Amino acid sequence: MVDETPLQSSPEFARDSECLTTTAVARKGEPVANALQTIEPKAEATAPPQTRSQRAIWFAIEAVAILFWLYALMKVFVFDLDNYLVARFLPSYQHLLAFKFPVLLGVVAVALLLVRKKWLIGPCIYTALYPFIVVLWKIPKFLFKQQSWVLAFAFVNSVVSFFQSFKINFVTASTLLIAFLLAARFSTPLLLWVSVALMLGALIVLYVRRFIVVFQPSIVFQAYLSIFPGLRKIMPDSCGLGADLRHVPRDTLDSKQLEKWTTQLQLAVLYNRACLFIAKKLQDYQSSKLNFLAYVFSLIALTIITILVFGGVNLALFKIEPAMFSRVDDPTVFAFIYYSFNNLFRTSANVISPTLPLSQFVYMLEVFFEFLLGALLVSLFFSVSNDRYVKELNKVVGGLEQDVAAHKETRKSGRVVEG
Repeated sequence: MVDETPLQSSPEFARDSECLTTTAVARKGEPVANALQTIEPKAEATAPPQTRSQRAIWFAIEAVAILFWLYALMKVFVFDLDNYLVARFLPSYQHLLAFKFPVLLGVVAVALLLVRKKWLIGPCIYTALYPFIVVLWKIPKFLFKQQSWVLAFAFVNSVVSFFQSFKINFVTASTLLIAFLLAARFSTPLLLWVSVALMLGALIVLYVRRFIVVFQPSIVFQAYLSIFPGLRKIMPDSCGLGADLRHVPRDTLDSKQLEKWTTQLQLAVLYNRACLFIAKKLQDYQSSKLNFLAYVFSLIALTIITILVFGGVNLALFKIEPAMFSRVDDPTVFAFIYYSFNNLFRTSANVISPTLPLSQFVYMLEVFFEFLLGALLVSLFFSVSNDRYVKELNKVVGGLEQDVAAHKETRKSGRVVEG
């Protein structure tokens, strides 16, 4: 919590605040003084309403972008969707899939000839950048419409946490993606062994980091503690009175010095109020339990990554030596992801079973990671329980302190208070 005592308790602050009010009123023509005046709310400018055809076009572009990225993710991580659909419904045309890239280029060329450039390039860029548009525009816009500072701070804290761990997140994500693609697309034993080592190594790094995060101070709040002192170091004369004016009596200042003194004092007060505002909103965010919700989502993401990693590892082992597994009728990527999912959640729907010691060791290793996920879930449970215990204890302590204060007042007044 930000401490405002050093600023407000000093006699200089009381003197300067009174002088600030007088000076701001007397100098209404100056821009900095006007910044603190009450601004009447203005009517918001509204965009012209869209026609039905424009809404339909934007809906179609949005649907195409969503379907494109769902297809790309399914194509890379789950199974070959277009091959499956053609083999299921149009098996006689399956050989044409080898020409899908030239066909796609032809479609783009025809579209460039028939459609205006602005109607084609814009939707293509929108589709290609759709994940970034969702994160950087759609989510902030949704939070702004909700008018909830708690949700806004939850989003800001997520962004801060991502960039605080950007290097390790980027390296591990890139390693997992490259290793998974090696296991899914290649059959060379050397590349498959490399993919197994990379996937298991990256997964171990993620788990070790998650356990470190459980016991170390929050990197998000550490970032807040470093941002505001950093701002004061960058512009010390803007966030407080300069050394040349701090100990000079106001009556001896000339017009330029008085203008500089007023500006610096206004900025100091604004900086102080901003710190107090952010501290209050951070307390509201902490009380809202959204931080625990973020922890739950991180556990879900870690579970999905674990399933994908062991699916890729088992697929690579199958390609190295098919005898490591029995009853593999359809050795696709999705079949081994399904096998990994069943192993992690202990279901009995598996049609694949490990037969050799190495594949059996990988099975036991996935069970071990299952217990690590359970340990992280237990740590979340204890965090929530401890937070509730602390709140209840503080409530009891506050009630006892009020009772003691009331008893002291009774003794001082010499009266008996009923109840």
